[in-house]
Amino acid sequence: MRIEFQPDRTILLFLDNEELTKRGFRNGDDPANIRMINELVDDVILFAASSATDFPFESPIRTEASYIPHEGAYIRIEALTEEQDEDLDAMQREKAAAEQHTATMLFSFADFEDLILCAHKMPESVGEVGTVYAYENKYYLQIDLTDTAEEDAALIRAVVSEYGKKADLAEAFLQEYGNLIFASAALQEIAKKFL
Repeated sequence: MRIEFQPDRTILLFLDNEELTKRGFRNGDDPANIRMINELVDDVILFAASSATDFPFESPIRTEASYIPHEGAYIRIEALTEEQDEDLDAMQREKAAAEQHTATMLFSFADFEDLILCAHKMPESVGEVGTVYAYENKYYLQIDLTDTAEEDAALIRAVVSEYGKKADLAEAFLQEYGNLIFASAALQEIAKKFL
Protein backbone atom coordinates (compact mmCIF):
# COMPACT_ATOMS: atom_id res chain seq x y z
CA MET A 1 0.00 0.00 0.00
CA ARG A 2 1.27 3.42 -0.90
CA ILE A 3 0.17 6.46 1.17
CA GLU A 4 0.87 10.06 0.20
CA PHE A 5 -0.01 13.02 2.39
CA GLN A 6 -0.65 16.05 0.17
CA PRO A 7 -0.37 19.65 1.38
CA ASP A 8 -3.95 20.44 0.23
CA ARG A 9 -5.70 18.48 3.06
CA THR A 10 -5.67 15.29 0.98
CA ILE A 11 -4.38 11.74 1.46
CA LEU A 12 -3.85 9.55 -1.61
CA LEU A 13 -3.77 5.76 -1.29
CA PHE A 14 -2.95 3.04 -3.78
CA LEU A 15 -3.48 -0.66 -3.15
CA ASP A 16 -2.46 -3.22 -5.76
CA ASN A 17 -4.66 -6.26 -6.44
CA GLU A 18 -2.62 -8.47 -4.09
CA GLU A 19 -3.12 -6.06 -1.19
CA LEU A 20 -6.82 -5.74 -2.00
CA THR A 21 -7.23 -9.53 -1.96
CA LYS A 22 -5.47 -9.76 1.43
CA ARG A 23 -7.92 -7.20 2.79
CA GLY A 24 -10.96 -9.13 1.52
CA PHE A 25 -11.77 -7.39 -1.77
CA ARG A 26 -14.10 -9.52 -3.93
CA ASN A 27 -15.04 -8.34 -7.40
CA GLY A 28 -18.82 -7.87 -7.56
CA ASP A 29 -19.42 -7.88 -3.78
CA ASP A 30 -20.06 -4.15 -3.40
CA PRO A 31 -21.31 -4.14 0.23
CA ALA A 32 -18.25 -6.08 1.46
CA ASN A 33 -15.89 -3.92 -0.60
CA ILE A 34 -17.44 -0.70 0.74
CA ARG A 35 -16.98 -1.99 4.31
CA MET A 36 -13.35 -2.88 3.52
CA ILE A 37 -12.70 0.61 2.09
CA ASN A 38 -14.39 2.29 5.07
CA GLU A 39 -12.24 0.28 7.50
CA LEU A 40 -9.13 1.16 5.51
CA VAL A 41 -10.03 4.86 5.52
CA ASP A 42 -10.63 4.72 9.29
CA ASP A 43 -7.20 3.10 9.78
CA VAL A 44 -5.50 5.74 7.64
CA ILE A 45 -7.26 8.59 9.48
CA LEU A 46 -6.19 7.09 12.84
CA PHE A 47 -2.64 6.77 11.50
CA ALA A 48 -2.72 10.40 10.39
CA ALA A 49 -4.02 11.48 13.79
CA SER A 50 -1.29 9.60 15.66
CA SER A 51 1.57 10.67 13.41
CA ALA A 52 3.15 14.04 12.89
CA THR A 53 1.11 14.95 9.82
CA ASP A 54 -0.81 18.17 9.34
CA PHE A 55 -3.92 16.35 8.13
CA PRO A 56 -6.97 17.88 9.88
CA PHE A 57 -8.51 14.56 10.92
CA GLU A 58 -11.26 16.25 12.95
CA SER A 59 -12.75 17.80 9.78
CA PRO A 60 -15.52 16.16 7.75
CA ILE A 61 -14.01 14.07 4.97
CA ARG A 62 -14.93 13.09 1.44
CA THR A 63 -13.67 9.76 0.11
CA GLU A 64 -13.43 8.76 -3.53
CA ALA A 65 -12.41 5.24 -4.54
CA SER A 66 -11.69 3.93 -8.04
CA TYR A 67 -10.90 0.34 -8.93
CA ILE A 68 -8.93 -0.34 -12.10
CA PRO A 69 -8.73 -4.02 -13.08
CA HIS A 70 -5.19 -5.40 -13.33
CA GLU A 71 -3.86 -2.40 -11.36
CA GLY A 72 -5.67 -1.94 -8.06
CA ALA A 73 -7.58 0.71 -6.17
CA TYR A 74 -6.92 4.42 -5.92
CA ILE A 75 -8.48 6.08 -2.88
CA ARG A 76 -8.56 9.81 -2.24
CA ILE A 77 -9.38 11.12 1.23
CA GLU A 78 -10.00 14.85 1.44
CA ALA A 79 -10.59 16.87 4.59
CA LEU A 80 -13.29 19.38 3.76
CA THR A 81 -13.15 23.02 4.68
CA GLU A 82 -16.19 24.48 6.43
CA GLU A 83 -17.38 26.02 3.14
CA GLN A 84 -17.02 22.72 1.25
CA ASP A 85 -18.92 20.91 4.00
CA GLU A 86 -21.77 23.44 3.83
CA ASP A 87 -21.84 23.15 0.01
CA LEU A 88 -21.94 19.34 0.28
CA ASP A 89 -24.79 19.52 2.83
CA ALA A 90 -26.74 21.84 0.51
CA MET A 91 -26.18 19.51 -2.47
CA GLN A 92 -27.33 16.49 -0.43
CA ARG A 93 -30.46 18.36 0.71
CA GLU A 94 -31.23 19.34 -2.91
CA LYS A 95 -30.72 15.76 -4.09
CA ALA A 96 -32.98 14.42 -1.33
CA ALA A 97 -35.67 16.99 -2.20
CA ALA A 98 -35.42 16.10 -5.90
CA GLU A 99 -35.74 12.39 -5.11
CA GLN A 100 -38.83 13.10 -3.02
CA HIS A 101 -40.50 14.71 -6.04
CA THR A 102 -39.33 12.26 -8.71
CA ALA A 103 -42.38 10.81 -10.43
CA THR A 104 -40.88 7.44 -11.38
CA MET A 105 -38.74 5.47 -8.95
CA LEU A 106 -37.06 2.07 -9.12
CA PHE A 107 -36.33 -0.20 -6.17
CA SER A 108 -34.45 -3.50 -6.05
CA PHE A 109 -35.31 -6.45 -3.86
CA ALA A 110 -32.79 -9.22 -3.20
CA ASP A 111 -35.54 -11.76 -2.54
CA PHE A 112 -39.09 -12.16 -3.82
CA GLU A 113 -40.16 -12.71 -0.19
CA ASP A 114 -39.25 -9.07 0.54
CA LEU A 115 -41.48 -7.98 -2.33
CA ILE A 116 -44.34 -10.09 -0.90
CA LEU A 117 -43.90 -8.50 2.54
CA CYS A 118 -43.86 -5.05 0.94
CA ALA A 119 -47.05 -5.84 -1.01
CA HIS A 120 -48.88 -6.96 2.13
CA LYS A 121 -47.84 -3.84 4.05
CA MET A 122 -49.01 -1.45 1.32
CA PRO A 123 -52.40 0.06 2.29
CA GLU A 124 -55.19 -0.57 -0.22
CA SER A 125 -56.06 3.13 -0.14
CA VAL A 126 -53.03 4.05 -2.28
CA GLY A 127 -54.44 2.31 -5.35
CA GLU A 128 -52.62 0.25 -7.96
CA VAL A 129 -48.84 0.39 -7.60
CA GLY A 130 -45.97 -0.78 -9.70
CA THR A 131 -44.40 -2.89 -12.39
CA VAL A 132 -42.06 -5.76 -11.45
CA TYR A 133 -39.09 -7.04 -13.44
CA ALA A 134 -36.60 -9.81 -12.68
CA TYR A 135 -32.96 -9.29 -13.65
CA GLU A 136 -29.79 -11.04 -12.45
CA ASN A 137 -31.30 -12.73 -9.38
CA LYS A 138 -32.99 -9.54 -8.16
CA TYR A 139 -36.48 -8.18 -8.48
CA TYR A 140 -37.10 -4.58 -9.48
CA LEU A 141 -40.23 -2.62 -8.63
CA GLN A 142 -40.86 0.45 -10.74
CA ILE A 143 -43.40 2.85 -9.34
CA ASP A 144 -44.88 5.83 -11.14
CA LEU A 145 -46.20 8.49 -8.79
CA THR A 146 -47.19 11.01 -11.46
CA ASP A 147 -50.91 11.09 -10.64
CA THR A 148 -50.57 10.16 -6.97
CA ALA A 149 -51.48 12.52 -4.14
CA GLU A 150 -48.40 13.70 -2.20
CA GLU A 151 -49.41 12.00 1.06
CA ASP A 152 -50.02 8.69 -0.77
CA ALA A 153 -46.71 9.09 -2.66
CA ALA A 154 -44.86 9.63 0.63
CA LEU A 155 -46.53 6.54 2.11
CA ILE A 156 -45.65 4.42 -0.93
CA ARG A 157 -42.01 5.57 -0.82
CA ALA A 158 -41.80 4.85 2.91
CA VAL A 159 -43.24 1.33 2.65
CA VAL A 160 -41.20 0.36 -0.42
CA SER A 161 -38.00 1.80 1.11
CA GLU A 162 -38.51 -0.41 4.15
CA TYR A 163 -38.13 -3.59 2.07
CA GLY A 164 -36.21 -2.52 -1.05
CA LYS A 165 -33.25 -0.38 -2.00
CA LYS A 166 -33.27 2.50 -4.46
CA ALA A 167 -31.87 1.20 -7.75
CA ASP A 168 -30.05 3.11 -10.48
CA LEU A 169 -30.99 1.02 -13.52
CA ALA A 170 -32.85 2.73 -16.31
CA GLU A 171 -36.40 1.69 -17.17
CA ALA A 172 -35.38 1.12 -20.79
CA PHE A 173 -32.59 -1.22 -19.65
CA LEU A 174 -35.02 -3.33 -17.64
CA GLN A 175 -37.53 -3.39 -20.49
CA GLU A 176 -34.79 -4.64 -22.82
CA TYR A 177 -32.90 -7.09 -20.60
CA GLY A 178 -35.17 -7.86 -17.65
CA ASN A 179 -38.06 -10.29 -17.48
CA LEU A 180 -41.42 -8.59 -16.98
CA ILE A 181 -43.23 -10.32 -14.09
CA PHE A 182 -46.14 -7.93 -13.46
CA ALA A 183 -46.97 -5.20 -15.98
CA SER A 184 -49.23 -3.15 -13.70
CA ALA A 185 -50.74 -3.12 -10.21
CA ALA A 186 -47.81 -5.35 -9.21
CA LEU A 187 -48.10 -4.95 -5.45
CA GLN A 188 -51.83 -5.58 -5.46
CA GLU A 189 -51.39 -8.70 -7.65
CA ILE A 190 -48.60 -10.02 -5.43
CA ALA A 191 -50.69 -9.44 -2.29
CA LYS A 192 -53.60 -11.38 -3.85
CA LYS A 193 -51.56 -14.31 -5.17
CA PHE A 194 -49.08 -14.78 -2.31
CA LEU A 195 -50.59 -14.97 1.15
